[in-house]
Amino acid sequence: MALLAWGCASKRERQAQIRRAYAEGEQAARMQMEQAQTGQTPPLTRPPAQPQVRILGPVRNPVVMWYRGLTLSRALTLADYEKQTAPVAITIYRNNQPLRVDLQSLLQGQDYQLFPGDMIYIQD
Repeated sequence: MALLAWGCASKRERQAQIRRAYAEGEQAARMQMEQAQTGQTPPLTRPPAQPQVRILGPVRNPVVMWYRGLTLSRALTLADYEKQTAPVAITIYRNNQPLRVDLQSLLQGQDYQLFPGDMIYIQD
């Protein structure tokens, strides 16, 4: 019985960690996009322990660990895109520079290579 209670407590703790990470990631992503739009340079921050890609939009997992060969379509799969329909637009922000994704090409199999620190903004 104690193991069951410990499992529930650790599950709640893990869910709380995920919610906090999501909120922090969302806030950081919005600040970074706003700074990119206004031309401001972002403040110096400590790089994450593991390289990652952040996804802002209708996904269950807004932070995906980056690995060599990670593509946009794979990142969207790992992030668990929640909509049944294709998004209206996708923009990749790399070094505060927007890269607009051609959705038709993506749906036809063309993919986009991702790099550590990329931020993906999905408009639905």
